[in-house]
Amino acid sequence: MSNPQFTPSQQAAVNHDGHDILVSASAGSGKTSVLVARVIQKILKGTDVDTLLVVTFTEAAATEMRQRIQAALRDASEKATEPAVKQRLRQQLSLVPTAQISTLHAFCLKVIKQFYYVIDRDPVFRLLSDTAERLLLADQVWQRVREAFYSHEYVEKGTQDTLFYELAQNFSNDRNDDGLTDIVFELLDFANANPNPVKWLNELPKSYAVDETGLTASRYFQEKILPILQQTLTECLEALQEAEQLSQTSENLMVYAPQITTTQAALTQIKADAKTLNWQAWRQQLTDAQLGPAKRTKKLEPDEQINKDRLKADLDDVKKKIQTLLDTYFVFDEATTTNIQRQAGQLVQKLVRVTLTFREAFQAEKERRHLLDFSDLEQLCLTILSAEDSPARAFYQQKFSEVLVDEYQDTNPLQETIIQKVTSDHPRNLFMVGDVKQSIYAFRLADPSLFKNKYNEFGVTEAERDSERIILAENFRSRRNIDDFTNLIFKQLMDENLGELDYDENAALQYGARYYPDQHPTAPTELLLYETKPEEAVANPQLDKSEGQVVAVAKRIQAMMTNGEQIWDKKLEKMRPIEYRDIVLLAPTRGNNLFILDYFKRFGLPVVIKDAQNYFQTTEVQIMLALLQVIDNPNQDIPLVSVLRSPIVGLNENELALIRINDKTDDYYQAVFNFIDQYNEQKVGHLGQQVMQKLTHFMALLTSFRTIARQQPIVDLIWTIYQETGFLDYVGGMPAGRQRQANLHALYERATAYEENGFKGLFQFIQFIERLQKQDKDLAQPTSLENQDAISVMTIHGSKGLEFPVVFLIDTSRRFNQQDLQRSYVLDNHGGLGVVYLDSQKAVEGTNTARISDYRPETKKITSRRNAKTIRCFDTCGTMVNHRWPL
Repeated sequence: MSNPQFTPSQQAAVNHDGHDILVSASAGSGKTSVLVARVIQKILKGTDVDTLLVVTFTEAAATEMRQRIQAALRDASEKATEPAVKQRLRQQLSLVPTAQISTLHAFCLKVIKQFYYVIDRDPVFRLLSDTAERLLLADQVWQRVREAFYSHEYVEKGTQDTLFYELAQNFSNDRNDDGLTDIVFELLDFANANPNPVKWLNELPKSYAVDETGLTASRYFQEKILPILQQTLTECLEALQEAEQLSQTSENLMVYAPQITTTQAALTQIKADAKTLNWQAWRQQLTDAQLGPAKRTKKLEPDEQINKDRLKADLDDVKKKIQTLLDTYFVFDEATTTNIQRQAGQLVQKLVRVTLTFREAFQAEKERRHLLDFSDLEQLCLTILSAEDSPARAFYQQKFSEVLVDEYQDTNPLQETIIQKVTSDHPRNLFMVGDVKQSIYAFRLADPSLFKNKYNEFGVTEAERDSERIILAENFRSRRNIDDFTNLIFKQLMDENLGELDYDENAALQYGARYYPDQHPTAPTELLLYETKPEEAVANPQLDKSEGQVVAVAKRIQAMMTNGEQIWDKKLEKMRPIEYRDIVLLAPTRGNNLFILDYFKRFGLPVVIKDAQNYFQTTEVQIMLALLQVIDNPNQDIPLVSVLRSPIVGLNENELALIRINDKTDDYYQAVFNFIDQYNEQKVGHLGQQVMQKLTHFMALLTSFRTIARQQPIVDLIWTIYQETGFLDYVGGMPAGRQRQANLHALYERATAYEENGFKGLFQFIQFIERLQKQDKDLAQPTSLENQDAISVMTIHGSKGLEFPVVFLIDTSRRFNQQDLQRSYVLDNHGGLGVVYLDSQKAVEGTNTARISDYRPETKKITSRRNAKTIRCFDTCGTMVNHRWPL
């Protein structure tokens, strides 16, 4: 079947067969149409649709794929002239509802339900699909496991588990041990994304092993540190070579030549001996190779000054690189470093044991409750498929004539292993579609290296091969100016080091949307700059950088609407004025959503938060959470004052100060009691009378709420608060009132689900909320009005796969997110686990050679992977724009 509208590359992706195929499809390249056409092509050649496994990334994508295949089959059936072909297409149409077109999780669920007996598993279970419910259950299990470790229950009776206390101290602070909780939970998530979680965890301490022959002979040094040292030396020598050439351009600059030559010779010798140098030699020779102070020169001509500045920049770069090596790896002598390495290794070994113990307890609790989470689905499915002489593996390899995987760049090692288990070896029958430039789900443990490795491997041309790479570079979505601007930016930014892919001709967007009429000029890409000058900062102190850019965007949108600016409507095939629904605001995070709601309301611009906003930062939710904390325990100053200051009570700053002046020593709740108890209407005056009236009403409400909290479900308590205080109605009158009411309803719904799942108690609910808040997990998906003429606001992650005529990209001045590298540990699926070791006896923080951070081993790879994801996020933005792209 040949489609005249398909490009040669698209047609190849539809027709080629008999081997593994990787389709690198840029956004807007028509990959979904190609996938559908390939399915129809196979059906016409005799393949039944229910012998295909089509794996999508989301349920919505699976539904869309199923509907498009159904529509294509109906269309092909209507156009068919031969009765036999028409009959076959109708038969296949009836099979589509039961065909295996789904997410990988849905496929795994089907495998478990059909082959549960292979692993002796109870087929009756409930899927733990609610992330918050899973987190709550995990927290409960972890509390038991943690307390058991603190109580020395996992060591021989009569002995102390001192290593666990050291572990807790190493990752915790003086307030709590949440740091230990964080690393255990994150380790478990990383482990569960691998085919063998236990093996992956047990491999982590091996990086800390020290060879008896010395640190430099250890496997970790040879495989991880030495390549970094060699690469840095190479970069230094290249910089010195350029500096040497610049020193020859002028007699005045020749004063630098001796110093450059000496350092060149020293670094060249270190590089030549790199594989044989011991620790002390590395430390000493790098120290000796350091450049001395900058040389003074006579007054220079302008051209000479330019060359001198470049020369000095090169020498400063060399100094910085050498000093970084010394500060990162060679701070201590070999004996001290070896000791730190071994001590840190013992902590990591203990951490692995704690994580495995927690994993076993969590699995046991889920099994007791007949629950499975999404990671369980994948792990159990793989266990079934990997069993010796597995009937499931044989069944699916025989059943599926081809396995088609969409969004392949977002798979992880575990999912890749499952996919390989159900594909056949002869002939190979795996068809993968994706784009590594759009791999932006690192937080879901997606591993773009799987795609990248196949991209490089399949790109090799061979006469006889069992794999093929097809590139779909045409963008049929955007106007030429959008493609050109995207290429202009990312050809300069994205390469193998920053982006994990060279933005070459194969990766660049090719203009394909030739349906846009040439007679209508394209609007240029706009760059909106908001500058804060000192005098302006004084005049308008309320407008910081975040607020300023929101105001700038609001003004630009207002101008668009006022001027009646037009866009090309693909459906109507004509120009029309821009509508609010044509516009989307994209941001890396949800941090500015509250500003957007507020300022857009002031400008009269309708806005809908399509993506879940910063739920816990909204005023109404903050007040409700504070009130629940006070109901549980009123002796908490900050939550109590928050409630008193809120519209629920309505005290102002002067009234709050009056309460404190009356009692300067007790906690604020006692101060409130004392104010009421010592109230004298004759002495306090009008202000005191107002305070007394408000406090009396509040204390009556609080007493009532605390009684309800002890006797009734949390949902009754929350709804009673809404009714008694009128708070739900109050927020409805605030800017974005309907969204705020939706947020409060979401809190009520979460409390309902919390209790329906068997969890009880206000204190536990508050702890659960605090845990979600810390992890930036939303309570629920607050719903507001949809399908209205309003501007959409969403994160870059939430916008993937969508397209809008006008896209405003905000927060482009944001720096790369390095927060992960500032913690006491860094975790990476490839680099392993690096920790900061704290010597509790000496109370000195030491640095071990397995630590991964800004200035320690693996930092370049870890930082590069994180920065690459950020770069890919911004590239994704450029591929969803039809007409205009203001930044």
